[in-house]
Amino acid sequence: MPKSAEQQIEEQSQIQEIIQNILIDQEQINQLRTKQKQATLAESSIDKLKDDEKVWSCGIGGFFIQVDAKEMREMIREEKKVCKSEQSQISNQIEESQKLLTSIDPTDVYKLQQLYLK
Repeated sequence: MPKSAEQQIEEQSQIQEIIQNILIDQEQINQLRTKQKQATLAESSIDKLKDDEKVWSCGIGGFFIQVDAKEMREMIREEKKVCKSEQSQISNQIEESQKLLTSIDPTDVYKLQQLYLK
């Protein structure tokens, strides 16, 4: 039985929303990757320092504080773990969104994906 115009509009709205969410999630993953690369660069610089050497760090409220290199290494490692965890969560969201897309009419999904990716 053919879909009513209202059903088609509702389905297309859902598809558009899902595709927009996927694009937003992909952008978040790119930002997290950039943040992780920056943390890796900082880590390689700090690894050259002795544990008790002081480095400047931006603290709460934008104030700069001095911390020892050992503490800074720990902060960077933790930041990298958080980035990796968030990337994994967002990747799972993207995967779920893509599964949802394929459960909807594949022809409509393909057409809308092509429009959004242009």
